Amino acid sequence: MCHLTRRFITEAYRLEICRPVTVAETRCRAVWDGVCTFVVRREPKLVVPDLRWVDKDALTKIARAATRYEPEEIAALRIAT
Repeated sequence: MCHLTRRFITEAYRLEICRPVTVAETRCRAVWDGVCTFVVRREPKLVVPDLRWVDKDALTKIARAATRYEPEEIAALRIAT
């Protein structure tokens, strides 16, 4: 519900660490949670290696492992007024 605050936190972290981040609001005062809580996650860097030498089975394992990757949580903020 606090879109302006979420956007502000997103841009502040993006400018500070020079990488894209995702900010999710996990609790909100507007729905009687008592405080607004935001979780900041740093998006993973995309690195595309040369995979021409990798056999098909190894490539399948790499693809499965990549889909299980989750962004790293770097902060949780509580805002109460």
